[in-house]
Order: sequence, then structure tokens, then C-alpha cells
Amino acid sequence: MVWSSELDLSFVEAFNGTRGLGTFGEQYYKSLEEATEMDVETFYQTYLDPNTGTCIETPAELWLDR
Repeated sequence: MVWSSELDLSFVEAFNGTRGLGTFGEQYYKSLEEATEMDVETFYQTYLDPNTGTCIETPAELWLDR
């Protein structure tokens, strides 16, 4: 799960769906694959090494207000 950095959510808050986002929050929550075009296995293999220099990138269009 990934979400807009403008929401300033902790992982626990995002995981629990807190802060009263309700259905409005659905535009901010994206699956890993939807946001990064990276499946879970690729993500795991990429970040298995904590010293990886690879960054997660997402298209800005995903986070624009709708």
C-alpha cells in the first residue's frame, strides 16, 4: 500500500485507515503494483538488500486531486 505524502500518515495510520479518510481516501491509497508497476516479488528482491540505491518512483498524476 502506498499513499500520498501530503497526507503525512504513519504506516499504522494508513494500514488502519485512520484520520477519517473514508471513501475520499480511496484516491490516495494505491496498491504497490498500481503505483509503481512493480509486483511484490520484484519489490522484495529489489529491497532485500538494505543498501540498495534503487528508489521507488510513482507518477505524479496518481496523487493529483481528482
